Amino acid sequence: MKKISYALTITIAMFSFKAFAGQYNNVIIDHITVEDTGVARILAVDGAMVSETQCHQTNSESTAYFAFDVTTAVGKSWQSMILTALATGKKTHLIGAGNCISWQGISYENLRIIYSLK
Repeated sequence: MKKISYALTITIAMFSFKAFAGQYNNVIIDHITVEDTGVARILAVDGAMVSETQCHQTNSESTAYFAFDVTTAVGKSWQSMILTALATGKKTHLIGAGNCISWQGISYENLRIIYSLK
């Protein structure tokens, strides 16, 4: 019984987490800013919001604000992907982690997953 209860708790937690994480498909990276603290902020436009985030006060149906740490190995690879998408105009999908940071009155969702499209 404990195993079933544990599995049910994990399943509910996974669905709850995803409900608050923002997801934007087919966005174009408009710009990226990297602070000396290692925080990168990106603005993505012309996409389609799949799921809204708690950062909805600044994100809209087609415009998304995401942030991540460029000092980590994952952050460096994301920065490379984002700069490539910015330079080529390739569309990307962005999925947030479900939590936000604020900078100059704008809420940015922490990035969890990014992938590029053909």
